[in-house]
Amino acid sequence: MSITPDLRHKTDESVHIADSVVRGFAEFATTLDHEDLTEAALRAAKRCLIDALGCALGAQGMDAIVAIQSVAATATSTRPARLIGTTTATTPDLAAFVNGTAIRSLDFNDDYFGTDESNARGDNGPHPSDNIGAVLAAAQMVGADGGIALLGTVLAYEVSGQLVDEVVLRSNGWDYTIFHAIATCRQRRATVDRKSSRCVSRSASSSSSNSLPDVNSSIMSASKPSSVLSRYTMSS
Repeated sequence: MSITPDLRHKTDESVHIADSVVRGFAEFATTLDHEDLTEAALRAAKRCLIDALGCALGAQGMDAIVAIQSVAATATSTRPARLIGTTTATTPDLAAFVNGTAIRSLDFNDDYFGTDESNARGDNGPHPSDNIGAVLAAAQMVGADGGIALLGTVLAYEVSGQLVDEVVLRSNGWDYTIFHAIATCRQRRATVDRKSSRCVSRSASSSSSNSLPDVNSSIMSASKPSSVLSRYTMSS
């Protein structure tokens, strides 16, 4: 099986996002750049990436990981991504799945519950590094360098963390994985450009029909890029 990703995309002018919250996410992701990041945020991103890789390597040899690695090994792509801990190259989506599973399997990867001062007050605590499997796969798919991969990591952590701070989720019957669905889509801007805007638009549209709690459009304020990632690392 061979899959060739279609990386063509529409121009900004041809993409209209009606929902203000989704538009805020898209604008944040498409304007954040390396110059916006503090040294603390970059150090935090590197630390989180290394920690996630350690978790993935520790999971090598587990029955579940071996099983899905064998499935991924049957697929090829003209723009492949590799499985952590192996020499196997596969399709980007399967690499994201396998590597994300490896990062998560031992349940040793990071967590973030916000702070006592955040609006949600620890209502829900996702594992931000659950997004890193997709970050690395997208980076490899387009031949991005480590700096772009780190930018994607910052985007994913910031979106996920801001949602944790602002949105009361679990007590409304939702689990944190919806945060990752949004955050992973956002980080793809760093590697697949504006396609991420439509990715989040689709994710949010499908979620809205199930009464996802309201999200304040100000949570992605450009005045505090990477603040969550820095705070998360200091508290970990």
